Amino acid sequence: MTTLQGRVALVTGAQQGIGKAIAEAVGREGASVLIQYLDDQAAAEEVCSAVNSVGAEAQIVQGDVGIRSDCVRAFEVGQTLGGIDLLVNNAGIFPRCSFLDLSDDDWNQVQNINVVGGFRCLQMMARELIEQGRSGTAVNLSSVAFFRNSARGTHYAASKGAIVGFTRSVSTELAPHGIRVNAIAPGIVDTAQPRDGMTEEEINAASELVPLGAMATPEEIADVAIFLSSEASRHMTGQTLQVNGGTNFS
Repeated sequence: MTTLQGRVALVTGAQQGIGKAIAEAVGREGASVLIQYLDDQAAAEEVCSAVNSVGAEAQIVQGDVGIRSDCVRAFEVGQTLGGIDLLVNNAGIFPRCSFLDLSDDDWNQVQNINVVGGFRCLQMMARELIEQGRSGTAVNLSSVAFFRNSARGTHYAASKGAIVGFTRSVSTELAPHGIRVNAIAPGIVDTAQPRDGMTEEEINAASELVPLGAMATPEEIADVAIFLSSEASRHMTGQTLQVNGGTNFS
């Protein structure tokens, strides 16, 4: 399939997990892919090879979305691919900590990466596209943690709620320019993230509570990102799609 033929995508936090699955799926759909990674170049190169193997162009770029200059560099590299017009704000962190033990630095680090990083990248893409008279799409990653209580994750839940509000508001501003912005709120997903702070027994117990019988795979989240980035969702903007196997509805 080539539903994204001719597009140029930036996927942040794409060295593993959901970001990796989205980057590979975007490549399979015909887009050129810029794979932004934080600290594992070898893993990023494997993702790049996987994208190349299906005939799509791909490059890697190291960076932390919490640092503006790193975001600027990503968009500079994106110009070599033709200019970013498909953004997936996937990069995020969830350092588990009880509310009473949170410091200002703990709180601010999570907001800077999970929220401000996405703001930086979307603003950079939007400014470029508007100047060039081009349209585009962005997909932001929220979480079921905003819609349900999140033990030892007040800072994380707040950041993922901010993404929902950000998505709604910015979509209204960018719609007249042909730039659509939507979000995905995954439930528990089979990645490294839930295993950082949860035992396998806890993960299995959480999975058993999912009405569809299992936690999501990264590829299932990637399928939704493809939909939101393609013409199939051309009349959707400002929406947050919950992909959680039926564990939550609002």
